[in-house]
Amino acid sequence: MFPASRKVTVYIVTGAFIAGTFLILSQFYSADGIAQQPISYNAKPETATSSKVANDDTPEGVGAGIVPPVVNSPTTPVIDTPTAPAVDISYDLTTPPSVGCVDVVNRNRNQLTEIFTRELKGIRYVNMHGYLETENKGDAAIYTAQQMILASMGITTMEACRFAEGKGCNATAYRKALEDHKPYSAIMMAGGGNFNDFYWEDQPARIKTAAAYKDFPIRSFPQSIYMTKPEKIQQTFDSFSAHPDMQLAARDKPSFEWLQKHFGSTKVKHVLSPDVAFAWGDRSDIRKNIKKKYDVLILARDDWEITHSSKDVATGVGELDLGGDVGKVSYRKVDWKKTPTPLIDGVDENGNKLPGPAGQREMGKEQRAFAKAMNGFEMLAEARLVITDRLHGHILSTVLGTPHILMDSKLKKNLNYHDTFTKDCGCTRVAMDGMEQALEIAGKFFKANGGSLEKLKAAGEVGNDMKDNN
Repeated sequence: MFPASRKVTVYIVTGAFIAGTFLILSQFYSADGIAQQPISYNAKPETATSSKVANDDTPEGVGAGIVPPVVNSPTTPVIDTPTAPAVDISYDLTTPPSVGCVDVVNRNRNQLTEIFTRELKGIRYVNMHGYLETENKGDAAIYTAQQMILASMGITTMEACRFAEGKGCNATAYRKALEDHKPYSAIMMAGGGNFNDFYWEDQPARIKTAAAYKDFPIRSFPQSIYMTKPEKIQQTFDSFSAHPDMQLAARDKPSFEWLQKHFGSTKVKHVLSPDVAFAWGDRSDIRKNIKKKYDVLILARDDWEITHSSKDVATGVGELDLGGDVGKVSYRKVDWKKTPTPLIDGVDENGNKLPGPAGQREMGKEQRAFAKAMNGFEMLAEARLVITDRLHGHILSTVLGTPHILMDSKLKKNLNYHDTFTKDCGCTRVAMDGMEQALEIAGKFFKANGGSLEKLKAAGEVGNDMKDNN
């Protein structure tokens, strides 16, 4: 039996999955319940080595019956090329960011859903590869979004490990789960940003898994790819190209071009897809229902990927002087990878142990990921403006419709994603020159929106930055 606190957690997560399922599936059905044909972004090369691309106007519909996954033909690798945004709104620094970005959120979610409805056809059971629990709220949002997509398609997650071979994973149970549901089982590799040769921990695990599980399909949620070392690229190519039924996914154009370059003449299927976190859909409800505590949230990395001067602003709570008519505004600066999530470990926000059943640690993967993701959403929603160099600071702010300023990281994954899928979002502005430029943009935002929270409260005003523009 669950204690009362666990029942609440389970009900919340179950409700989130149901809501996510409804949001994801609703695009495929009209008001009278008739299935609609999805828009195709699919393209197939004429041959494995041809650079010419022919449009495929007959994608498989959602209503097709479940069949075992089909092994890709070596001569017809399938690639996806979703339509890129046409307008560079977020590079316009003559105007500040606005509130709301529903059209962009819906487009990203719809493209994501269409792609994986096709890629996961025939699969009913999966083992997750790449499950990683840290305090990184972006990773938690990814995991929960992946579960939303899989649940919406009637796919059961059986085992979830960071590495399918070793390091805390029961390899016997992992393989048995797949064997028990053959031919409807597959390995699902998690999305994220660790398909690179810098950290070199997750990528060699993928290489090992692809070699050890050639008798099962492997599918992947979208990743940023950054590999530059020839010997490690060769290891990746040798393992992946030898697998008979493998699909890789890139979440930005440069990553997709890397896949085309290295796997374009192989049987490895490669797709370009929006980040999986867009499966959350429009969550402006969170932004609207959370009381604003700060004028600015600075969500900044605190690792080797930093490329700007955010360290000049102290971590914690304080004031920023934006000068001119705006003057001082309140801020909170955090790195959410290092910010504990309250309640799930049996302690309160101050680290004090909770009494009774609430003092027990939540053990469920889904429950823990959901709680951490929601904590991330709440951090972002507590501020009127966000400044961030984390990709999921940008993506979750877009999902919320929260005005924000995006800076890049050393691996370029922030702007690579933004330029591929979200550059037409009015709630984003890009600070190419780092923190100093971000604060200049922030000054324009507060000048256009009544100044600080303190000034608005003194004047009895709400501020037009609290209103949606869509």
